[in-house]
Amino acid sequence: ARIIKQIREGISPEEIDGFYWDEIENSITEYGNIAHSLTGLGGYGNFSIEIKRWGPLFWIWAPEFDDIKYFKSLKEAKVTAKNDFEPYITAYKEEGR
Repeated sequence: ARIIKQIREGISPEEIDGFYWDEIENSITEYGNIAHSLTGLGGYGNFSIEIKRWGPLFWIWAPEFDDIKYFKSLKEAKVTAKNDFEPYITAYKEEGR
């Protein structure tokens, strides 16, 4: 609970002890929920771009890409996802789906 409070107050992941950060990342992966999703089109077809949430943290997940971590708001995560995956989102839209 203390760590979550510190994250809400602005502590960065680099400032959190490695052991606790590993536990947080395990919880994020196991218990995180999808807060928003987009669809992109890549070389292997359509794929989901998910903005996940666990507690006060948001992050972006898409298959075949590294996670983009961490955001304090859904709005910030959405803007980053749209910018970072723009060519894939545009390709999906242009296919008329």
